[in-house]
Amino acid sequence: MTPEQIAISSALSEHMSSNRLMDMEAKIVAKHGRAVYDTARHIIEESINQPMDWSRDTMEDGLSRMAAMHREKYPWLSADARSALAFIFTFTWK
Repeated sequence: MTPEQIAISSALSEHMSSNRLMDMEAKIVAKHGRAVYDTARHIIEESINQPMDWSRDTMEDGLSRMAAMHREKYPWLSADARSALAFIFTFTWK
């Protein structure tokens, strides 16, 4: 992993209970830089905005799709970052 990828995973895993990182922007930017914050926010928004048909799809379907997208586009995400994203997805759609 690159130093930036490590920082993105760290930002996600350290702040998983925050409001999709928006309430932690200043802290993350000060520690890791604007690019890390912006990329982490992009990954969160991409994760929670997966195409879903909630009339037939389940939370498990959504989590499976999100995990597949992460494996394809962001294979470098740490296990803790993936867990944080699953928490954010679930909390957002619950």
